Amino acid sequence: ALLLIVTMAQPFYGELMNSPTLRQSILFVPVVMLLALPGVLMADRLPNALLRFRLIRGLANLARDARTVYLSGRHAVRIVGMSVLIQLTASIVYYCLATALYVEMPLNTCVILLPIVILVTTLPISIGGWGVREAATVTLFGAAGVDPEGALLVSVAYGISVVIIGIPGGALWLLERKSHTDDGRAARKS
Repeated sequence: ALLLIVTMAQPFYGELMNSPTLRQSILFVPVVMLLALPGVLMADRLPNALLRFRLIRGLANLARDARTVYLSGRHAVRIVGMSVLIQLTASIVYYCLATALYVEMPLNTCVILLPIVILVTTLPISIGGWGVREAATVTLFGAAGVDPEGALLVSVAYGISVVIIGIPGGALWLLERKSHTDDGRAARKS
């Protein structure tokens, strides 16, 4: 859904930013990801010699699950629709944080630029997107006329909010994982 949103927003980047180099860079990220997507979706078709590695097996499971979901028309439309709604909600939250922190950041700028920031943070080059999100926010929002220090402040506040909101989910995940581990040990003992 992020790739779809970023690709569809391409015409609006020119209205917000005066840097042709930055606009071309924004086009580069989704194009590379769209080209890599078929490879990721076929990860379970890799040779068995590679599938013995835990990371590759995880990618293979992800590929299988993603194909099941996205190649089913009914599920794909619902999931993409919900994902678009989530990204719109995230943009509104970003705008509300900016307003609360007295940073002048128009809502339309948040709606257009935040999806590319979030897309860039999905690249596996940092832990939780920290640093990457801030650099992308300062660069993109700064090019759109937002005060760079204010953009950084909003990005850090957003990152902290995401961590705080994720704590209950992480705790539930750890409890469920422990439960599965305990069940596996009990099954092996019997």
